[in-house]
Amino acid sequence: MDPREHVVTLFFDFSFRGLSVTDPPRRAQVNNDVNYNAGADVLHKYQSQWSELHKLAEENAIKAQVSSGKQ
Repeated sequence: MDPREHVVTLFFDFSFRGLSVTDPPRRAQVNNDVNYNAGADVLHKYQSQWSELHKLAEENAIKAQVSSGKQ
């Protein structure tokens, strides 16, 4: 047997060895203590800052067009 085939065979052998049809599916533990409002103030702050920067960028673009003579 080719050494690569041997490695693949061992991989599948070890991988399937731990599987069983009778084992129930594993479920992730659910944490019900989630605070969905966490970070809302920080998000609002950065959204407000982005909005202000966007508004200023648009105003600057208009001023640049006017000063270059293009409208």
